[in-house]
Amino acid sequence: MFNQFQAFSQHLLELPRVAKRLLVLTIDACLCVLTVWCAFYLRLGEWIPLSDGATWSPLHAVFVCLLCALPIFVINGFYRAIFRYSGWSAFITIVKAIVAYSLIY
Repeated sequence: MFNQFQAFSQHLLELPRVAKRLLVLTIDACLCVLTVWCAFYLRLGEWIPLSDGATWSPLHAVFVCLLCALPIFVINGFYRAIFRYSGWSAFITIVKAIVAYSLIY
């Protein structure tokens, strides 16, 4: 099991930089969808479909979330920071991006 994990992680590390960033953007987009869906569950107390054909569906909130979060993270250099180094300056970059996203959303 550990050898399989090592082989998989080595394969990920050998990907070109653009592929790594796209992978992280895709993961973040999926996490945005998941968090909006969980927020609706916490508010309403039941799992609802993301698209139900109503005038205002949770899918609209997902699109707003994606349109706010991903550009803010890219503009603030969030993905550049997490791949280059992970220290105090990376932490500050992450906090700035999250605060900007929180205020807009």
